[in-house]
Amino acid sequence: MDENHIPRWALRLIRRWCREELHEEIEGNLIEYKEGLSENSVRDKWKFFYQVFTYLRPSTIKSISQNSKYYIMFNFNIIQTVRSLWMHRSTTILNISGYAIGMLCVSILFFYIKGELSYDNFHDKKNEIYRVIRLSEMNGEKYKIGVTSGPYAPHLQLDFSSDIKSTLRIYSTEALFEYGEKSFKEDKLLFADPNFFQFFSFPLLVGDPAAVLNEPNAIVLTKSSASKYFGNENPLGKTLILDKEEPFVVAGIMDDLPSNSHLDFDFMCSMKYLEDLRFMKRWWNNGLFTYVQVESPTIAAGLEAKLPGFMDKYFGKDFEKSGKRVDLTLEPLTDIYFDAVRYDWAKHGNKEAVFLLIGVAIAILFIACFNYLNMAIALSFRRAKEIGMRKVLGGNRLRLVLQFLGESSVVALLAIALAIGLTELILPAFNRVLDLSITTFWLDPVVMGFFALLALITILLSGLYPALLLSMFKPLDIFKGQAHLKRNNLWLRKGLVIAQFSISIFMIISTLIIREQLDFVNNKSLGFDRDAIIMVDFDNDEIREKRETFKERLLQSAKIKNVTSMSGEPGGFHDATTVDFLGDVEDIRTRTAFVDENYLRTFGIKLVAGRDFSNEYRMNDAHAAMINEKAAQDLGLSLEEAVGTKFRISMWDTLEHVVVGVTEDYHFNSLRHEIEPLIVVPGLYHRRMGIKLEPNQIFDGLSEVESIYAELAPNYPITYEFMDDSLNQLYAEEQKQSQIFQMFSGVSIFLACLGIFGLVSFVVERRKKEFGIRKALGAGVVSLLRIISGEFVIMIGVASLIAVPLAWYVIGQWLENFAYRINLLDSWNIFVIGAILALILALFTILIRSLRTANANPTESLRYE
Repeated sequence: MDENHIPRWALRLIRRWCREELHEEIEGNLIEYKEGLSENSVRDKWKFFYQVFTYLRPSTIKSISQNSKYYIMFNFNIIQTVRSLWMHRSTTILNISGYAIGMLCVSILFFYIKGELSYDNFHDKKNEIYRVIRLSEMNGEKYKIGVTSGPYAPHLQLDFSSDIKSTLRIYSTEALFEYGEKSFKEDKLLFADPNFFQFFSFPLLVGDPAAVLNEPNAIVLTKSSASKYFGNENPLGKTLILDKEEPFVVAGIMDDLPSNSHLDFDFMCSMKYLEDLRFMKRWWNNGLFTYVQVESPTIAAGLEAKLPGFMDKYFGKDFEKSGKRVDLTLEPLTDIYFDAVRYDWAKHGNKEAVFLLIGVAIAILFIACFNYLNMAIALSFRRAKEIGMRKVLGGNRLRLVLQFLGESSVVALLAIALAIGLTELILPAFNRVLDLSITTFWLDPVVMGFFALLALITILLSGLYPALLLSMFKPLDIFKGQAHLKRNNLWLRKGLVIAQFSISIFMIISTLIIREQLDFVNNKSLGFDRDAIIMVDFDNDEIREKRETFKERLLQSAKIKNVTSMSGEPGGFHDATTVDFLGDVEDIRTRTAFVDENYLRTFGIKLVAGRDFSNEYRMNDAHAAMINEKAAQDLGLSLEEAVGTKFRISMWDTLEHVVVGVTEDYHFNSLRHEIEPLIVVPGLYHRRMGIKLEPNQIFDGLSEVESIYAELAPNYPITYEFMDDSLNQLYAEEQKQSQIFQMFSGVSIFLACLGIFGLVSFVVERRKKEFGIRKALGAGVVSLLRIISGEFVIMIGVASLIAVPLAWYVIGQWLENFAYRINLLDSWNIFVIGAILALILALFTILIRSLRTANANPTESLRYE
């Protein structure tokens, strides 16, 4: 038959898949059919293509046994795959374990990163909502302020009605709530304008979003809060008493907040309750979030350009008085979580840490994938004869590749399934230890797509290369015992181990440096005493009105060393203002602290010039003030010259103050910031009280404080915190980063050791006869171990040369977040420790894998010679 009349692809298809006795008949029919078609017609070509495939039907297709008598042997078969994996079960267990641990880490990091990057994305109007941010500066350093005052929203709506669709104000506070015999102090209470549930897309389960906050005494509870107070009762219409006197009626129930919201609250009250209060009408009483809704980013940009005029209109005279101005900018809703803003009670994250964790996840995925690659190639010598036999019996390369890819797929899919189970098992403990709220959504299309892509990538990365490599072995070389890998393949595998240990060394060094910096922060002298001090809030009218009595009663106790009241404690909020110094001294902008006469003594802050406030400061020191060394430096005055300097704070009063003392610089802000100029003045309105307990009577002193508080404010529970705990919270984010790095650096080291195990297995298999000959000639176990470990020591050295400079650069960038930080040159030993620790772990792994071979009887490896 003239095969030239039929395309080769059609002949191969028919002869491969159709029954042999039908070949001649089908090919004849196709020749006749093709003769009636035009050679140049595209349509006729498609018709012929269709005709060929019509012969591939059940009545013409070969049975499996006819297709090839070696079909089961040379095509992917799940039973054969399971048998092969079971035959090499120790390696299979290592592969699945390594994969599963790697995928577990990737899974947890994926859900954490996904949650971090999805903040506020669930709001329907997310692209239209902006927060109004104030822009200020402190002696040349610009910064953002997250809070505004009550008048901003209505005046922005009035002045820019054509640009702004709507505005919203939110105020955060705390209060005592009561229902029947239940009484709880709640710190997640928000007041918002009535359009809150139309502005944002928080899930309101019961109630009309347009009307639920219309009444001044309306309150909306989350589902959890409703259950806390009302149990199984229907809460609608029930009354909660706020701060012992104000009744609020439950008007709606909302679902618990998504974890990816920058707002965190359990109770939502109507802003109408607050809008007639004095602080809501003052432009400089900042404490609210103000949001605007605009049609598009283009309109938002146009509106932002008009805001300087808005500030001049309402603050022009104040700017003239102070010599400084404050401007406004618009912050997109989805930027709030990662934006660096001061004086802000929104939830915030660290975008740099998120990107760093993305790198960690990719690195662990890389290590896990190539561990299997190393183990698969090491196993190839054990399977060399199997591969040779398959080829001799007719197995082609494609079938072998498919079989090995199938085995990789089974390992990868089992590992991912195991990782999913481990994620559900471990995640609650992970959340609890790190105070996180990572949640899993396995049926989310994005999640399913990610893990499907992850499975595909890992199968291709870890399965395709060894499958192709194994299928390249020549049968003749195999049966001669000469199957070997090309030198470039060996160097590739060594390169992978170097990369794995580079990552591990980098993570070890980073973890140690982060820990040392946090130890430095926690142990650095801050210039004040923070031990055995508790901070008590003046958070209700009863204690506010009796705070002087409270202070006097506390000072009478032998268990209490000192007491001070203030607005602006170390580590707390410090307002800023421009100070008008009299004489030939340039005005400067300073932080402020309003304190009483015991402030310095309670916190152990030292004076370097002048005197402290008098105990009778209300009569003698009403106009006195103190500044810190930094303020004196910025004024260009010596410490002695600074004492006696006079100034006015024109924004607040017309009184003339005089500097009576200069304090030593102390870190009243986080160590992320340089010490700023500070002015300390007497003040009557204080937000908190600092109580210094006798160090050897802390528990008794604390009981005394609680007892006195209960007498003076019996209707309210005391709210306090230890000062050292509150200061540690300033670095909570870094503490979490350190813990996460410790966990995942440990995992990366473990996986890298598995990689070493795989490569050692390869070396041992490849040089088994050589070691047998050496032992037969008298070589000892130690000398053999030295031979095996020598090249790995070199690889760890190369990895160190890569990891150390990289860690030096990256961790140096991280340290830039702190104004006060360790010197990397002084911590050079940590970089050495990281490399040595990786080397020790690698050598331990080599010892475990090589010791059996080194101790083996040489006749075992030479018996075929």
